[in-house]
Amino acid sequence: MAAYSGNIKTRYYDPVAQDSTSCEFRLDPDVGYYPNLRVLHLGLLRAGNDVYCAMPGAYGKIRNISLKSNGQVLDELRRANQFMAFLNSLKDNNAQKDQLAVEAKNRSALVIDSQLKALADRKTNPTKSVADGLLGRQTALAYLPLNLCFPLLNEMTHIDTSIFKNLSIRIEYDSRIPFQVEAGHNVAIEGHPEPVLAADQIMDKDVVAKLSRDFKGAVWSAVEHDSFIVDSQAAVADAGADTVEIVQNVQKKLIGYNDKYVSRIVVMKNGTSAQNNSNNVSIGYGEYASKAQFKESINFQLNGKNIFTGKGLDNDATKLMYLADTWGAGAMAPFDHLTCCGLEDQNTATLGARTIADGTIRTEGKRPVLPNPVDATNFSQNAKTGQYSFIGCALESRVRDLQVDYERTCLKDSQVNKPLSGQLTFNIYAEVRKQLQVMGDKFLVSYA
Repeated sequence: MAAYSGNIKTRYYDPVAQDSTSCEFRLDPDVGYYPNLRVLHLGLLRAGNDVYCAMPGAYGKIRNISLKSNGQVLDELRRANQFMAFLNSLKDNNAQKDQLAVEAKNRSALVIDSQLKALADRKTNPTKSVADGLLGRQTALAYLPLNLCFPLLNEMTHIDTSIFKNLSIRIEYDSRIPFQVEAGHNVAIEGHPEPVLAADQIMDKDVVAKLSRDFKGAVWSAVEHDSFIVDSQAAVADAGADTVEIVQNVQKKLIGYNDKYVSRIVVMKNGTSAQNNSNNVSIGYGEYASKAQFKESINFQLNGKNIFTGKGLDNDATKLMYLADTWGAGAMAPFDHLTCCGLEDQNTATLGARTIADGTIRTEGKRPVLPNPVDATNFSQNAKTGQYSFIGCALESRVRDLQVDYERTCLKDSQVNKPLSGQLTFNIYAEVRKQLQVMGDKFLVSYA
């Protein structure tokens, strides 16, 4: 509470520029702010009763975001929506239900439906989560604490714009509709409500001067992105017999982290648009799903040595354990990290002629069985099953050479979207150590 014990005033800033692709804020010169910057009224305008993508909520509209002084990057987050969706999932279920559903407008919390005895999505704003014209602004627009995007802010005592001159925050919007809303991907975004930047200004200039004299710099872990493609094996797998297993081995260099000190990393295995969407509707978590694969394993070669023995993380329990140990526990339903969980209720007879309507095709604690998202005439396991297969570990080392060794087994698959043999994009986010040095009214940002 010490940050609020002095003479402060909350300032609200409109963007100095905004269009359909981006917006930019600029802070006042020669003043001091506390680093708890936040963006208000973040959202979309679209006709109809739409909902944001479940994992990121309104944060799904942010493609890239940067904090700059005189054009020099202080901190930035690229492919921000995918990483923030992952961060949202790390909140415990109560926080997702009671906090993020209000702040971020996401809907990845879970509740137990006492009648169906299955896990179901919590929908805070089920009929209007995206602002329709001027209606629903207060319930549809989100709040973004900027320290989620700029970890540097967590290490700063204050922001003195006499040092960080022409301080600006630029948000680049994601033009891809499936990354923003769950349905109606063929309906254009009508516009972006004008967001507002809130900043707490320190009104006592003596306090600002003392803080600036004492602040010599900071060391923090910036988040940087790299990616590679795992090619589809669908044609090869489908050409064989039902029992044939096609083993795919991939080795890829991650040169984006060379000569940098890397702490934690997280790997997201994202499918193609055809895998993630059907009939202009997201399948499960859609573009934010990290897809579990059959008999997969992953290892990392760091500076010529394997991090893990053998094939590395080669079973689902181990991958989930390392993810939780590295990034912390999150909220997910049973089987969300596995390729499948089966359709049968263990306490009743076989499937037979039962329908979803009678509420019996489910096992306690699982997500409910739903119509197949690609073929609605058939039953299918819930689309979110197998979509929380993130891989996390800690390197805590300076990288000279980093290689990913990945293996999966592809099967003949009659599904149109080929979830177990299609192309995957590996999006990797890593914490990279950087340092800020302040020398009088000048500063230097470099890798530590």
